[in-house]
Amino acid sequence: MAVDPSLPPPVEDLLARICGEQSLPPPDCRARRALAAVGEEVAVRILRELANQRVRNLSAYINFKCKNSAVILARNAEAIPTQESACYSGPRTPRSASDRDDAASELTSPACGMPLHVPVASAVMSALGMLEFRQAFLILSYCGLKKLDDTVSLELINRIKGLSMVLFESEVWKNIGRHCIQESERRKPFDTHLAYFLLQVFKDGGKEEKKKNPMTSPVKCHFVRTESCWAMDEMKPYILFNKAINEARCMFMHIHTVSTIAKYIARFSLILSKTIKLDADLASVNINVTEDIPCKDEEGRIIYDEDGESMVHTDGTGFISEDLALKYPKNISKGRCLDLKDMELPARTICIRPSMIKVKTDPDALAIHTCNSLEIVGTSNKPKKTCLSRSLVALLHYGGVPKECFLELLRSAIEDFQSARYNKRSALKVSLRYGEMDDYLVSRMILCGIPLDEPFLLSRLLVLMKEERKGLIDGKLPVDDCYYLMGTADPTGTLNPDEVCIMLDNGQVSGDVLVYKHPGLHFGDIHRLTAKYVKGMEDIIGNSKYGIFFPVKGRRSLTDEIANSDLDGDMYWICRNAELLAYFTPANPWVRPTPVQRISQPKPSDFSSCDLERELFQQFLINRFSPSRAISMASSCWMAFMDRLLTLGDDCLGEKQNLREKLVRLVNIYYDALDAPKSGLKVEVPRELMAEQYPHFMGRTNSYVSKSILGMIFDEVNSVQMEGVPLNEVWQIPCFSEEVPQYCLKMWEKRYDDYRCEMMTALSGPQESRDKLAEEVIHKYKKLLYEADELEESTRRREDIFNEAIAIYQIAYKMAKATKRSSYCSFAWRVAGHALCLIHTIKQEEDATFLCLRSVLREIFG
Repeated sequence: MAVDPSLPPPVEDLLARICGEQSLPPPDCRARRALAAVGEEVAVRILRELANQRVRNLSAYINFKCKNSAVILARNAEAIPTQESACYSGPRTPRSASDRDDAASELTSPACGMPLHVPVASAVMSALGMLEFRQAFLILSYCGLKKLDDTVSLELINRIKGLSMVLFESEVWKNIGRHCIQESERRKPFDTHLAYFLLQVFKDGGKEEKKKNPMTSPVKCHFVRTESCWAMDEMKPYILFNKAINEARCMFMHIHTVSTIAKYIARFSLILSKTIKLDADLASVNINVTEDIPCKDEEGRIIYDEDGESMVHTDGTGFISEDLALKYPKNISKGRCLDLKDMELPARTICIRPSMIKVKTDPDALAIHTCNSLEIVGTSNKPKKTCLSRSLVALLHYGGVPKECFLELLRSAIEDFQSARYNKRSALKVSLRYGEMDDYLVSRMILCGIPLDEPFLLSRLLVLMKEERKGLIDGKLPVDDCYYLMGTADPTGTLNPDEVCIMLDNGQVSGDVLVYKHPGLHFGDIHRLTAKYVKGMEDIIGNSKYGIFFPVKGRRSLTDEIANSDLDGDMYWICRNAELLAYFTPANPWVRPTPVQRISQPKPSDFSSCDLERELFQQFLINRFSPSRAISMASSCWMAFMDRLLTLGDDCLGEKQNLREKLVRLVNIYYDALDAPKSGLKVEVPRELMAEQYPHFMGRTNSYVSKSILGMIFDEVNSVQMEGVPLNEVWQIPCFSEEVPQYCLKMWEKRYDDYRCEMMTALSGPQESRDKLAEEVIHKYKKLLYEADELEESTRRREDIFNEAIAIYQIAYKMAKATKRSSYCSFAWRVAGHALCLIHTIKQEEDATFLCLRSVLREIFG
């Protein structure tokens, strides 16, 4: 008679509870052995799933779930006997290899009552242990029910272990998976990592992340590894080994010293900011703290805010010495405004202000090893052609700019993008405006003389034209003499409260300007200021360019008046357009309302370590699954009421005043909601401020037809019909039709087949990573062609590159012609585009070439 195998207590408890609640007989011996085989963790998971549903045959359900578990499939692939592996399913802790070998001889099986013999790992299994967890798991999954050593070779593992995950998966499928499992069981590459992780920090990616995938939350978690049993990890130490999570956080900042949980989350998420590390030894850098410049009244008394803290003009502004500023990477600093650069500071010196110190040092935690670095978060770039937005159009129109002004801008933009198919100047303007979408490939093709009706170029132009139309329908009207510049404080202290200093390419500018900060919604968020020449400014900032300097005088910071902004990297819209300046009349600036009674919030130091982690994870769950809608709700209601206000005449003074009051209240709520992640306030839009109907251009179901300038812009763009992609036959440019060596064609025909498989895999991956995975595939084949990242960096003979580029072109266009789909042409241009453009330019013997900077083209064509 078979003896029922013993099971871990949690499994026994769950079985007893399920049998009692569902009035089922205990599982038979076979089912108990199946639970023992999969181990405690998987068994508990199976039984928890079972507890939430009703079954008729408990034993049959358990056998089915255990048989199809990943553990059993993986063991079958490794050819480890199930009974032995079941005996070795206890909890594990990290050990060295020698410790494990010594312990193996002493282990006995509590389930089987006999010494446990752990199989000696084969060479293939040992090599598997040197891979990342996700790579090893993928190989085991693709082996299916076949033995690992019969399916996988050591040479294959060594050949593919350095590939990116998308290429790794493609190779494993080609060499293993397709011979062992069904196509439907093929795994897609996910960005997963090794277990034993703790939640380090989470961050809300905001609107930009939401745009990438509207169906998912922009709140992302970042986990760190503190323990590992993986062989590859045991060979190299890692800095967080055996550290508590609070110790891990202290390596970046003493975050436990902040005043609230909200600030704890907001401040610590700064470590996830995209930065570029500056190559400087901080041990030899002098970091000094210089006082902020406070706001003062006419009699010189310091102004305090509602919390009793002094208001300052220099929030977020410090200085860096010239020698350190010159260490910025050339592609970052060339021609840009390094707004902290100070020619008068001693070498290797950084001056910061108290307003820049977001987290204080804990003297008791100084013994913990820290990761110190100086990193660039952002610089003020040379401004691109600037567009208006719906909210900016609404505020400008409310301030006196007539409808005709915006409609003239709109019609000029429509004429430009409609003629892009036939006019090279218009096509070049559109391609430069959206150059980041394809690394300026369309611009290169136009400038090297490729005809506008070339199949691939035409298809790309139509895509860019649709993007241009989409922007116009959202109110993004291109306007001349407007820029986005990074703001900083006046280092000379000479500017008056209504003056600014603006530094552009050719130095300082003078005259009246409009200044605005997105996403300002208040009537007074657009300021009319005077741009003034400041003598001696260049002595402090050197040859830095592209910035706006705000005054450090007055009762209130000028930036605080503009949409509650500051000087820690905010970008400001600067307008010198004569027509907009002639009509616009500014309103009184936004004033912070009297604060409501603040709710006392516990400090992080009030929690125990476990309670703090529980609270942080609870906040993550709230942000992830129950996020506040106050920002979007307030913004939408503001737009609805503003649209109504813009259409009312002088005979509706009472309703206009009522709408203005509602709009001001919504602005206050909106700004509070923007600050809520740091303040911890719970912000809601009251029912009386919610719009019942929305203008039709917002795309809501409960809408009305707007007669405002915003509705007119929407209707006029909407009436412009986009032409579909013409169904003309795919044709080849004559200079790319010449014969090339047969070996080039054969080599790239095979590579093209591989490319199509890899690209199909990449595009069927997770939505949020498709672009990245596709870019990796393209980059792989560019590197095969150039043996470098780009043509300009290649050391190959130009003749060889040109032959292969033409072969790629002919192969791709042959496929495009056979399928009558110009999209197949993209392989040629995305992989060999630079080489093809150079070939076409060289073939135009009657026309000379000359060098031209991209920045000059953008300046000319906008």
